[in-house]
Parts: sequence; structure tokens; C-alpha cells
Amino acid sequence: MQYKQFLLDQFQIDAIAAIEDGKSVVVSAPTGAGKTLIAEYLIEKFLKEDKRIIYTAPIKALSNQKYRDFKGAWGQKVGILTGDVAINERAPVLIMTTEIFRNMLMNDLEALEGVMYVIFDEIHYINDIERGVIWEESIIFAPPEMRFLALSATIPNAASLGGWISHIKKQEVQVISYHQRPVPLRQYVYDDKNGLFPLVEFKKTLSRQQQPQKRGGYHPFPFSFYRDLIKKLQQDRLLPALFFIFSREATYNFGWEAYRSFSFSTPEEREKIGRIFDTVIGDPELLQVDSIRRMKKLVLEGIGVHNAGLLPILKEAVEVLFTEKLLKLLFVTETFALGVNMPAKTVVFHSLEKYDGLSFRYLMSREFFQMGGRAGRRGIDEFGVNISIIPQNLDTGEFQRITDEQLEPLESQFKLSYNTILNLIKKHSEDEIIHIINMSFHQFQSNYERIRTEEQVGKIRGSLKNHGENLFHDCRDWGNIRKYLKSKEQVDYLRKYLWEIERQVQKIRIKRLKRKKLSERDWAAAHFDQQMTHHTKLSCTSCPHLQDCLGSYKKIRQDLRDLSYFEKQLKNISQIDQVEIFHKKRKLLSELGYLSLGKITARGETGSLVYGYELIITELLYEAVFEISPEPLINMLLGAILFERPKKGELPKFRHQDPETRRTIQRARKIAHRIRSMEQSFLGEKTSPIINNEIMPLIEMWCAGRDFSELTSSFPMEEGDIIRLFRAIIDLLRQLVRVTREYEALRNKFKRCIDLMDRDIVSLSYYLKEEKPVKPEPQPAV
Repeated sequence: MQYKQFLLDQFQIDAIAAIEDGKSVVVSAPTGAGKTLIAEYLIEKFLKEDKRIIYTAPIKALSNQKYRDFKGAWGQKVGILTGDVAINERAPVLIMTTEIFRNMLMNDLEALEGVMYVIFDEIHYINDIERGVIWEESIIFAPPEMRFLALSATIPNAASLGGWISHIKKQEVQVISYHQRPVPLRQYVYDDKNGLFPLVEFKKTLSRQQQPQKRGGYHPFPFSFYRDLIKKLQQDRLLPALFFIFSREATYNFGWEAYRSFSFSTPEEREKIGRIFDTVIGDPELLQVDSIRRMKKLVLEGIGVHNAGLLPILKEAVEVLFTEKLLKLLFVTETFALGVNMPAKTVVFHSLEKYDGLSFRYLMSREFFQMGGRAGRRGIDEFGVNISIIPQNLDTGEFQRITDEQLEPLESQFKLSYNTILNLIKKHSEDEIIHIINMSFHQFQSNYERIRTEEQVGKIRGSLKNHGENLFHDCRDWGNIRKYLKSKEQVDYLRKYLWEIERQVQKIRIKRLKRKKLSERDWAAAHFDQQMTHHTKLSCTSCPHLQDCLGSYKKIRQDLRDLSYFEKQLKNISQIDQVEIFHKKRKLLSELGYLSLGKITARGETGSLVYGYELIITELLYEAVFEISPEPLINMLLGAILFERPKKGELPKFRHQDPETRRTIQRARKIAHRIRSMEQSFLGEKTSPIINNEIMPLIEMWCAGRDFSELTSSFPMEEGDIIRLFRAIIDLLRQLVRVTREYEALRNKFKRCIDLMDRDIVSLSYYLKEEKPVKPEPQPAV
């Protein structure tokens, strides 16, 4: 079977057949295997039938990329809806982040009328600790007539995911798992002694070690360690190469070190790179920004850097150049592995450890193979190359775990937000709510695990009963067996002890020490004779059925150990009771006035329309904090709620000069503190954010019309992080515009807040908009 001039693999044919049969489909296949082709077939099929399709992605960058790709294929039939941009919202093919889809299911179901299929790209994000619940809720709350196409890199429990969807949606789900890579992968390790070494051979040396080595801490290699490796990759035609480095700062450092040592571009390529780079950046003023000028120097030599701290438009320029095969060396963080289809000939892991926000940890096997899957370009390379750097302090046990392809299964991260609870109470009875909560993937996995464990317990108990009925011929005496084994253990110990003393006596030349050892030998010999006499008198010693009894006894002991293990597992299954959490949070919402006599109040209605930070935002609204605050201060307060303090380094403390502004900030902080105190009392934990006023000067400068370069030169944050924060503020303001649609004065104030934030490079970096926003007049500082 062919589609778009491609000869389809069997897993693609099977998926298309299931779509033709009207089934939901879960596809698990390696990176680059061609999962997107299935999605394109589905879109084309239903466009011909005048039906609608939703395409969801976990991050805005991936949504934006798919919008560009799909618009090129289907033109005005494609739209996009994210927190940043809304274009052609009623298009038959609508691309959005998964959060937007979930929110529409909650409060704008009419906008999804006529949608036949929802495509969940990167469905393994259901495993994400912070955001995985969004995917679960999207499936749970979807109308029963909707079908799903769930796409993911290889996951071991795809059948469990498909079984859950089938169970809760009462529809047939086809699970398709495909394990063959389209481009074979050759795996190597690299160290400063042996150079490149096949992974298989290296693991053989590990298996011969008697004791696994343990790591001694995190010590990554400097760039100088890699010069010979890069030269070899260049000589063996193994470029382009992605270097995965789990530090933004290190990606920059490595990029400049490579710039000083290598140049991969011909004069013709250098000219083409410059032309493409300038075209993507677009605005001549942006080309003068320091970070953009520096990156241009790198890419002209065929070297690039890509991480979440870059300006979005700069990441786009790097991605375009890499796609055009003009970059030969790209230093990236793990965000590059997500979704964006940009494979290389070679992938190099600078380390197998990363900082997760709390401490350094080794990669999960799933992370390793997700990133390593970027090696090998379909239709270009005969094979891809994966290279793992081996430090001297390698934990060999962890290395075996990471590279053995025993991928960790997806696990539910379901948790009830206040927004979800309010929307459930609005629309359902308590019995229905309990039923919905029990539809979670978490509950499905717990039920499956409980049934499997109960089966194991039953099997072991049956085995024990069978052993009990057929054990110990006529005597059936556990006590005799125990006495025999204890006595035999003592005899064996004394025999070994005697042999050791005899060996020592032969070596000793000093008479005094020799007499002491001979005395010990006499004592041990006497005890040995005494124990042997006792042992031979035991009834089991001469019993003809002894070996049978010992075999049965050994099986019973193992069964008892297994039974203890599985019974403990049974107690630990589903320790998190989401129904109990629902009752606790409902009680807290009642205390705050969001519910009255079990019904939602006006305050609760507002909270049900705010997605994320719902309690503090609603309280600030109802306490009139936004109403009395000027626009810049509103933006500062929202930024202080959204901002997370950096894990490393300190920000300067901030205390505003204006007394009235200080009082308003203090009032907001008291509201946040009150909510967190109530959460501690009702839930035993604090989940709502605090007001991080350290970020306020940055937002105040921007609202006052200051240039972006002034922000980056005076505040210790990366450009991409600043823009991401500003876009999050704009997204939250747009929610507030919708929430206050019946309060014109406040609604217009929030619109003015958006105008202050949504300007210059903050808007230009999201260039999918059909028109660039007009720059507003600068506002005075608060």
C-alpha cells in the first residue's frame, strides 16, 4: 500500500485499516518510523467527508510547527488555537495544545461540534508529573462519539493504555506496537582510553565484573575531551551530530569551544546560512540583538545551540538551518527530543545523568531511547549512531538499566485540581463524580495490578495447601525438619572451622601461638563430635524420604517469602485515594465560599473558568485587588504568581518605592498565605503558589515601555525564560477577559494589560499571527 509516494510499513497499514473501521487507535513506534503519516491520512480522509479533526500537542512549539506543516498541505482548512494565538478557530483541522482541548471540553463543548477524531501526539506525556493529568482528563471528558489516534515513541504498556481507553469510553481500540527502527542503530561508548568502542562489547566487560562499580558523583567532561571524537565523526562522515547536554550553560560553552576549533561550512554554505538566518529573523532591529548576533556567528560555521532559554525566533532559525542540513554540530538540551522532527546521523550523550530540579539522577531508559531515537535520517542514512560518554565514576548497574531497552511503563499522574472539582460539581451528581474519578488511568492501573496481585496470592496459597497435603510422608513434622537443618548447619560450620584451624597450625612456627591454636582445635573437635552424635540421633538423618522432604520444605519457604511480598504489594496498591482527596478539597472550597449547600456559588463559577492558579486568581478578583490596581501592577502580580524561583542562583530582593503599591502587594501576599494555610489545614499540604515579588521589577520595566535588551542586561534571566513568562501572563489575562465578560470596565482594563505585555519581541517571537500587533504607547511606572 502506498500513500503520498511512500510505501507503507505494516504497522501503518494496520493503523489505517483500524481508522477505516471507525476504531480508536494507539500507535507505539520508534522515533522516525512514520507515525505522522498515519495522522495525515486520517486528516485527509475526514476532510473529504467534511468532518472535523483536532490535533493536540504537548507544547506550543510543536503546535506551531504542525500548523505550518499542515497549512502548507491544506491551506485555509487548518487553524490553530493556543494560549498565544487564535487563527481560523472553526477550521475543520484545528491544532491546539492539549490544555486548550481539555479546557474546551469543560466549558466550550459547542466549539467541538462535528469533531470525529482527536489526535494526541506524544501521548506518553500522560506520564508527566506536572501535566499528565491533562491527557487523562481530555480522554475522560471527551464525548462518547469521539475517536482517538494516540501516537507515541515506543512504550511497553501500550496495551494497558488502549485497554483503559476502551474500558472507560466503551469503544473498540486497536493497539499497534511496532519495534523496528526505520534506520538501524549502531551503539557505541566513548572514553579517553579506548576511543569509540561497541556498546555490546563494553557490556560484556561489565558482565565479567564481580561487583558493579558505583558512581562517585557528577563530573562531566570539558569540551577538550571531545575534540578527537568530533574529528573522527567528521572523518568517518558521521555528521551531522546532536550532542545532548543537560545544562543550558554547557550548550553555550560547548558551542563557542567548537567555534574556536572547527569550521564545517564552505563559502557557498556560509552565504546560504546567512541568507536563511536573516530571512527567518525578519526584523532588521532583531538582527542587532546581542544573542542573535552571537548565534549568527556560530551557525555561519555550521555549529548551533538549541535550548529552552533561547528566544523562540532564534530556536526557529536554528531548526530551519538544521533541517536544511546546513548545521553539522548542534549542542542541545533534552527539549530538542520532543516532537520536533529533526533527526541527525549521530547522537552523542555528554552524560547519562541530569539535574531534575532537586538532585542529579540517571536517565530513565525511556528518556535515553527517546533522545537516542534522533540518530539516523530515513531515506538518507544507512544507519544511525548512538554514542554514550563513559566517565571514570560510572555506576555500571545504572548503565546496564538505561541501555538494556527495558523501558519503564507509562504511569498515571492523575490528580484532582480545584478547577476540575468545580466543573464536576457544576455538571454532575456526587455518584456521577465518584464514577468519573474512578475512570482515571490511575484507577484502571490499580485495579489491574490488584487483580494480578490477588491472582498471585491465590496461586501461592493454593501451592502451600497442596504442599501441606502431600508433605513429609507419614511424620508431617515441620519441627523435625527445622531441627535437622539447624543441626546440619552447625555440623557444617564446625567442620569448616576445624579445617581452617588445621591449615593455620601447619603454618605457625612460634610455639606459644601453636599451643593456643592446638587448644582451639581440641575444643572445636570436641564440639564437632558432640554435634555429630546429636545429629545422627535425629529421626530425619536416616529417613529414606529426607531429600523429598527437604525439596518440599525449600519450596514452602520460597512460597512463604513470595506470599509475604505480594501481600505487602496488595496493601501498597492505590495508596492515593482520589475520592478522599475530592472530599477534602470540596470541604476547602465550601470554607472559601465557592460552594454552598453542595451547589456552586458565583465565586465558584469564576473559579471553574480559570485554568491553573484558580484559587488565588479568584480571590484577587473578589477581594477587588485587580479593580483598584493600575494595569502595570496587575501584570506584576500575575507574573509574581506564575514565576517560579530559579533552582540555582538568587534574585535580588524587591521592595517597591510607592507606599500604595507596597500595600497592594502585601494584601495580595496575605491572600496567598491564607489559601496556603487553609490547604495545610484541610489537605496536609500546600499546593497554591506564593507571590514571588522578586520578578516584579522586570515586568514593571516592560510595562513602562523599556526595550527588551534593557531587561536582559539588568536581570539575571535568559531571554527565552523571560518571553515564556510574559506569554504566560498574557495567556492568564486572556482568561480574565473571558471571565469578566459581564463587567465591561474590568474587562477593558485586562485588555489594556495585554496591550502593555504583547509588544515588540514578545509578539514577534510568535510570528504565526497574521498581523503584527501595534506597539502601544508606553505607560508610566506604578
